[in-house]
Amino acid sequence: MSTNWKATHMHGTEDPSAWVTRWTHLLPPQSQVLDLACGAGRHMRWLAGHGHQCTGVDRSAEALALAQAHGQVIEADIEGGPWPLE
Repeated sequence: MSTNWKATHMHGTEDPSAWVTRWTHLLPPQSQVLDLACGAGRHMRWLAGHGHQCTGVDRSAEALALAQAHGQVIEADIEGGPWPLE
């Protein structure tokens, strides 16, 4: 199984969740958005497309390679630490 397959299928490049699309209009224009466990950036893609500045955090370098097209990315394991994230 290729690394690219894992990034695409395990972390999701599908459409954003219905919850995110439903409530995006409540964000002030050009909001700064933090997407924890962002995977390949499906929510970052949606939010950046609506003019928001996105930062995504995930432990998968392969997924972040896809997400970085939509904003700043940080490789970190938010469940396993270390804390604080820098």
